[in-house]
Amino acid sequence: GFNNNQDDRLTLVDGGEDGQVIPLAPLIQPVRNVDMVLTLDSLREGTNGWPAGYSIYATYLRYSSLAGQFGSAVKMPAVPAGADFVGQGLNTRPTFFGCSDTDSPIVIYVANYPWSTLSNFTSDQFQYDLATSQLGLDNGVEAATLGGLTAGTDISWPTCLACAAMQRALERTKMARPKRCDTCMKLYCWDGETSSSDTSAAYAPSVGPPQWVIDNAKTTSASQGTQGSGGGTQGGGADGAVHLKLPHALALASIFIATLALL
Repeated sequence: GFNNNQDDRLTLVDGGEDGQVIPLAPLIQPVRNVDMVLTLDSLREGTNGWPAGYSIYATYLRYSSLAGQFGSAVKMPAVPAGADFVGQGLNTRPTFFGCSDTDSPIVIYVANYPWSTLSNFTSDQFQYDLATSQLGLDNGVEAATLGGLTAGTDISWPTCLACAAMQRALERTKMARPKRCDTCMKLYCWDGETSSSDTSAAYAPSVGPPQWVIDNAKTTSASQGTQGSGGGTQGGGADGAVHLKLPHALALASIFIATLALL
């Protein structure tokens, strides 16, 4: 639980003072028994104002340094520094941290990315016209659904998000993980590698789908055929493409956009 829960005085400090702008700390307390945390990063970092994983890494640094001290039992999954975060493109697509660390929640990281517009708006500006606001909302839908490009492929985002959500429950009940989820976890889980040169400050993505999505969504899995009218999550177009059905896309997008509004 909280390492100072017996103190008579409660001191409140803005986590941003040591770089923890994304409020992960309350959610990863063991007493909460959280299985998964969905982290949305729209911070302006580096010289060009795009997320580089600095905040989530700051949380990892804090709790890894506190391990075993002051009665702290908080476990934050390992996260790479900005150099590897950007070098490996972890801020261009959803990334799962802590997949094999059963003592912590799985932390799913999704960063702001210019799918359809340069969406790294500054918080110093308090008003935007309707056209600009709509561009930002449209980009949020694209980011939340990965542009609908992965449905029916081996990296189907809705399916893989569900796999991450139930991973800890499967471990507790000693139930076998579905084979479909094995593919998901292999693709989305960070592999622990740290070897990139630091280009995080100069990171400046172009408008359009991330290269990781383009590369991995090219081949439609034969095992992911179009489902019938019984409420499946995929649908096939006349052009042979497989698309995410609108209700599922909007459901995921609404969660994403609503959370961004709170940041």
